[in-house]
Amino acid sequence: MLNYDLEPASSVPLYEQLCRAIRLDIHRGALPSGTRLPSRRSLAAGLGVSVITVDGAYGQLLSEGYLRAEPRRGYFVCEGFEEAAPPDKTIPIEEDPKSLPLWGRWREAPEEADGAASPTKPQ
Repeated sequence: MLNYDLEPASSVPLYEQLCRAIRLDIHRGALPSGTRLPSRRSLAAGLGVSVITVDGAYGQLLSEGYLRAEPRRGYFVCEGFEEAAPPDKTIPIEEDPKSLPLWGRWREAPEEADGAASPTKPQ
């Protein structure tokens, strides 16, 4: 079972903390390619978080290509990430989300209301 210390009081959402922790374990080789991850329900129960939190983390890792989903089998680590340097966009779990580059802030409301297209939402 994966065991991570998530900080509920942090300004970084729990799903993002979990996503970063799993991503880091993949890069460190602690989760080698082909490794089956725990089900969403069992990981949520083990970490004491919502299934929605785990679903958000798994969904993000799927979209980034770190995981693949196999129907009725689960989530598996994809090949090619072990011992590679983490991507530049990986930031420490405790970092403030407002300091993220624009790609990481698309869920936030724009800070300026000048009528221009929002720089915080991807096109």
